[in-house]
Amino acid sequence: MKSRMLFRSIGRKLAPALFLAFILISVGFGSINAQNYLCGDVNNDGKININDMSYLIKYLYKNGSPPQPATLAGDVDNNGQINITDISFLIKSLYRGGARPCADGMIVLEIGQSKIFGPAGEVIGFDSILSDNRCPTGVYCFWEGEAMTQLHLWTSEMGTISFTAKISGLTGPEYDWGHFPVEVGNYTITILDLNPYPDYSHPEIRSNRVYLKIE
Repeated sequence: MKSRMLFRSIGRKLAPALFLAFILISVGFGSINAQNYLCGDVNNDGKININDMSYLIKYLYKNGSPPQPATLAGDVDNNGQINITDISFLIKSLYRGGARPCADGMIVLEIGQSKIFGPAGEVIGFDSILSDNRCPTGVYCFWEGEAMTQLHLWTSEMGTISFTAKISGLTGPEYDWGHFPVEVGNYTITILDLNPYPDYSHPEIRSNRVYLKIE
């Protein structure tokens, strides 16, 4: 069967708003997932300040508790990792006029997480992976395949809108193909990546993290 497959999968290169966000976190979002988080508010007190820097330092270097209510709240430079560069980003944001946490770049979510991203407290959430038949690494395939996800968007004007979005196999943020923008309300939402990528040698590893661009 493998001898009839055509393509070999290739290795993958891999102020006011804060106040409103605090209000939204305090009162809840109705049907929105309970794991909403404000990027940079790693101690989950509804504010971003020096206490968050201290919390993040303890987490990284003193075996402290992870960021709450979601670990990704500590990924303030939005690069998919939590490390010393996030502490540096917070310092610049708070005291040197730098960009606010997660202002630019990709939005990273794990299944079941939601994230405040907009100036009016808009929320994007990652509910589930409906299907994933992307061509795994380590085999030959006729077709690169694709994965379909279930997401939701919340705005104060429209409430919660559930929608699906997909991504092709053998693509990623560095490629300009295999991405399918979806118009939702006033936003265009695109999946840039979905990880971990399927691996023929490790079928037990399932994707659970999506990388989004919202315009």
